[in-house]
Amino acid sequence: MSIVASIRREAPAILALAVPIVAGLGASTLLGVTDSVMLAPLGALPLAAVGITAAVAMILYAAIWGLLSAMSVRIGAAYGAGQGRLIPSTLRNGLALGWIVGFGGAALMLALWPVLPMLGQPAEVLAIMLPYWVAMSLAMIPFSVLTVFKATFEAVDRPWLGAGFAFLAVAINVPLNYALIWGIGPLPRLGLTGAGIASLAAEALALAAAWTYWRQAPSMRRLRLRRSLNGAEIASVAREGAPLGLMYIAETGAMAVATLMVGTFGI
Repeated sequence: MSIVASIRREAPAILALAVPIVAGLGASTLLGVTDSVMLAPLGALPLAAVGITAAVAMILYAAIWGLLSAMSVRIGAAYGAGQGRLIPSTLRNGLALGWIVGFGGAALMLALWPVLPMLGQPAEVLAIMLPYWVAMSLAMIPFSVLTVFKATFEAVDRPWLGAGFAFLAVAINVPLNYALIWGIGPLPRLGLTGAGIASLAAEALALAAAWTYWRQAPSMRRLRLRRSLNGAEIASVAREGAPLGLMYIAETGAMAVATLMVGTFGI
């Protein structure tokens, strides 16, 4: 078979898998984008707060995504080899790892808060930023668990399903942002804090939707077979994903450092 014929035969299948994966990954970054766009009318201070928070969070989100991406490799290998009974065990252990990694990432980001003044970030920005910082830190928990579901759906040849739940978080975030930033009816006008609460709620609701689908959908029956947690397997997945997590930290770190350096110039 010629190279051209081989490409023509393989390319459609590769694109059918790659496009939704890339789309879902892009959706994961849109929460910060929607926050920036919808907070812009409030002025420079909220925008600076979003930028600084996103710069730090981006590193941790990339590390989480890289570490948990080993899930898709393991489940994809089992699915391709026709070893479907291995998938529920891998998924349950992956979900446990997702909770662990999510709480760890949130704790690390919260622990970094006292470091920001030492990096020369504007005091007037830090004065309004803490609630948003806390909300975006906590959002790492549902994001991590949702990433496990997304990796699983991609590995069992349902990539658009995983991307759909990622976009669901964005779709929820937009109206919640509007309601909580500006205040609608009895809701108070919370500004930057409202954007943080909206983003956290959007991630949590998207995770709840994915969890409900997994627990209720007939097509997911084989993926929810009861299996015991295995600490050794959880650690093994973490070890496999750690190099990818470190690689993504290196790729995103330069941009994050540049943002923090710009912050030292003030508003």
